[in-house]
Amino acid sequence: MKKFGLIVAGGISAIVLLVNLGPIAVLLISGALMYVSIKQFLKTDSTFAKIVWALIGLAAFSSTVSNFPAIIGLVALYVLYVIYIRTGTKKKR
Repeated sequence: MKKFGLIVAGGISAIVLLVNLGPIAVLLISGALMYVSIKQFLKTDSTFAKIVWALIGLAAFSSTVSNFPAIIGLVALYVLYVIYIRTGTKKKR
């Protein structure tokens, strides 16, 4: 019965993960853009370039924050990982 519950939870988590693949990809892209903008902001000496990189960083930050469904997808990915570890690492005697 315990294994059946894990299979059901894994199936639900897999469906939630598949539905949220798009938002996860956008979260990854906006997070990478935010990282690049912060690195370039710290590297540049020009005031105009700092303003431009700050605006790009703020836009990427707002895109990252607004991707709440991606967080749900990442939680589903973690649940799938835990279920895989729980069912896959036990050795039968």
